[in-house]
Amino acid sequence: MRLALALLAAAALTTACRQPEAVSAPLTKIEVADPRYKGLVFLVATVRRSGPDFVITNDSTQSWFDVAIVLTAGGADEYRLQLSEVDPGQTVTARSAEFTTPNGQPFDAQRVMPRTLIVSAEIGGGGPTGVYAVRL
Repeated sequence: MRLALALLAAAALTTACRQPEAVSAPLTKIEVADPRYKGLVFLVATVRRSGPDFVITNDSTQSWFDVAIVLTAGGADEYRLQLSEVDPGQTVTARSAEFTTPNGQPFDAQRVMPRTLIVSAEIGGGGPTGVYAVRL
């Protein structure tokens, strides 16, 4: 019984002492060459890495609606995550495990090396669509 309690206490301490994934410095914004994004205004944002996940902040004064976050990999592989809204100043974590291809194939951070992350969204209620991209 004492051994079981000691093991339980050790497991609790180990779990409690785990540090969250460190968040990287902001990733550098790039121009999007994909013609689907041609002519769009730029979103005001910050994107950082946290382990396999992405931390995205809406640095503007307006909400983003119908937010699409796209990871591009080699070839035509794209993985998408959709959010309904990100408020001004709000930071969201886009978990890599939640990205999927149009066919429903989940993103596997152990197997796939993404090249670019692209965020697009409608700015404000009925405003223009904006885009923000970073090289990974």
